[in-house]
Amino acid sequence: MLQLYASVLMKDPVTVCKAKSILEKALAQDEMYLPAVYLLAEIYEQVSYSVQSLLSLLVPYRNIVQCG
Repeated sequence: MLQLYASVLMKDPVTVCKAKSILEKALAQDEMYLPAVYLLAEIYEQVSYSVQSLLSLLVPYRNIVQCG
């Protein structure tokens, strides 16, 4: 539910910070909830977080998400 609310907030640049906070709260409740991870990565990309920040977000999930 939090992920859905955050996805709506992400569409407005004024509320992106609130969306980030909500997604972090969702991950605090369930750290393996990948939809929240993906949206948080999008926010990091939007606000030009460093590549290191993006990688540190995704490292715990490297064994779950496998390509090909």
